[in-house]
Amino acid sequence: MLERLRGWSGRPLHHRAAWFALAVIVLLAAVVALEALDDTGPAGDARPPRPADAPTVPLTLPDAAPNRPRPTVSPADDVAASKRAARRFLAHYLPFTYGQQDARHLPLISDELRAEIIREQPRVPPSVRALTPRIDLLQMTAISGPRAKIVALVNDGMRYYSVPLELTKTPDGWIISDLWSF
Repeated sequence: MLERLRGWSGRPLHHRAAWFALAVIVLLAAVVALEALDDTGPAGDARPPRPADAPTVPLTLPDAAPNRPRPTVSPADDVAASKRAARRFLAHYLPFTYGQQDARHLPLISDELRAEIIREQPRVPPSVRALTPRIDLLQMTAISGPRAKIVALVNDGMRYYSVPLELTKTPDGWIISDLWSF
């Protein structure tokens, strides 16, 4: 194997340039393909249309409305809705962790978790308070019935770190029920 590599190193530069160009093209194609598969765009982006053959799960409605058509929710809809809830929560939670907002204004959070967060409010040094955290990636790690786990990769300009969230589906939608650890 090493002999082959040494043989390539002795070839004229235009051969190596062609191989380099080919490697760059392959890498760019891979980036474009992965970007097309990524569904973690900004919260305001329109959802892609759901395929007609996607499985759906009927929601149960109260018995008082038996003639009303029953809405259906696909697993993809649950994933998208839980990610939207996580993004909305993190848009307020991250500034809170940097001492820039109050925990009483956190949206889509259970009362128990809000009380816990207020009890354990972080002490933030001025150098950290000036940073601006942003979500670089939001990844669904598990979803099963009324529970979901999502991990956010956050970049504040000085470091990257992850924020793991547990969500619970309520009649009003998804809420953050816990900040779990790995």
